[in-house]
Amino acid sequence: MDIKCLICRKTTFKKKKLSRSDSFVNLNYCENCDFLFSQANKSKSLRSNNLDKTRLLEAGLKIPSLEVDFNNGSKQSKYYYKEYLGKSFKPLEILEIGCSWGYFLDFARSKGHFVTGLEINQIRKKYINENLGILCFGDIQELIKDNKKFNKIFLFYVIEYINHPEEYLINLFNLLE
Repeated sequence: MDIKCLICRKTTFKKKKLSRSDSFVNLNYCENCDFLFSQANKSKSLRSNNLDKTRLLEAGLKIPSLEVDFNNGSKQSKYYYKEYLGKSFKPLEILEIGCSWGYFLDFARSKGHFVTGLEINQIRKKYINENLGILCFGDIQELIKDNKKFNKIFLFYVIEYINHPEEYLINLFNLLE
């Protein structure tokens, strides 16, 4: 069965790729978009807080505790911050899509930026709002409705989970200042 690219709808082919868990997985690859993605729609798993079960347990890996996951994400966030914001001297309005436990937002806020998150996992969204004190939404439509604007928008390991990425990216573009 031919799998179509989620962005351009051209036929993809299977490509073996080393995953973050140091194991090889077969993904769909679109040469036209240079886009790798899994065929499964994982948004339902994300919403119901079961993505780690489907993503990690099925790969034979353990689900890390919140503390371990947050520490690992915080380390990775420092690299991303240096790479994408390290030269920014003025405070920016930042949105992170799929912000997990909020570690990148927390780090960017500690550097003086104004941060907002979007996380469809209700448990993680609640953690960000209540434990980190960072405004986090559950749906992009809330941001559009409130006419929010941002200087920078980040999506780390997220686009492969979006059902209609082209439409979604257009919506994100319209949220940029």
